[in-house]
Amino acid sequence: MEEENEFGVPSSSEEIQNDFSGVDTSGGSVMDGEQGIAPSQAGTVYNWENAPSTTKAPERKDLNGKVVTVMKADLILPPDHTPWNKTKDGKKEYKPVKFELTYSENGQRETYSGFRSFKQVVDGKEMLGVPTVFLGGTSQASLLFKRIAEFKGININELSLKQAMAIFNSMPKAEIKTMDVTNPQTNEVIHKNLIFKFVA
Repeated sequence: MEEENEFGVPSSSEEIQNDFSGVDTSGGSVMDGEQGIAPSQAGTVYNWENAPSTTKAPERKDLNGKVVTVMKADLILPPDHTPWNKTKDGKKEYKPVKFELTYSENGQRETYSGFRSFKQVVDGKEMLGVPTVFLGGTSQASLLFKRIAEFKGININELSLKQAMAIFNSMPKAEIKTMDVTNPQTNEVIHKNLIFKFVA
């Protein structure tokens, strides 16, 4: 059994594979939508300011124990050439979606794994579904949404994606804890500045 840290997830949490791979996404605990997203929109920020995702992040700094302001939150769709992955049961295909928070401290950014966009076929064309996160899971994004729901006194199963993104973009303050995460593809250990709790 893997050792767990204060985030309640294994210290070798995967960056690519996450808690969606073995769950039934037809239930009510997954943020989802029915409409597809045109391939021409891939690679741009999802439903926020439609900004490109090509800017370079600043050098990573250790923010452990610091209280920061979340300046903005973005969902960035995968490029068209990103291959589709299959869920463990083989019934659905998806692409990972980048969920990124920008902090007030030195312009630091952090990516939270856990969002996916499931394949939808509309008029014979493959399209990205609305980004989803499994609210009952243990991915970095799942735990983050759980913390913001608890802080705001909202039932996690009643928290919509639109509502959550609005909260993240209202400049809340949060305490950071640094967590070591191993990339399963490269075995590189990344020191991630993840939100431990919201304070204001």
